[in-house]
Amino acid sequence: MAEPAEVRDFEAALAVMRKGDFAKALPAFTEFVRRYPGSGYQPSALFWLANAQYASKDCKSAIVNFRSLIALAADHVHVQIGR
Repeated sequence: MAEPAEVRDFEAALAVMRKGDFAKALPAFTEFVRRYPGSGYQPSALFWLANAQYASKDCKSAIVNFRSLIALAADHVHVQIGR
């Protein structure tokens, strides 16, 4: 079960990402990952953070976060799609 603030923060970050505003999505997902380290949303947050970093041409950070996602949840849907 996620706390209402956790759900709100994830959905807000995802809404920004869906608009294609990577400059705003980066800090939103970075803060989410920092604030909710044990969240069930953590794998998805890492996935979207890495995508925002890649879109912003920060490939080194994107690789770090994609690797973190794989280490955290190798069976997560976002990891399985890429296989």
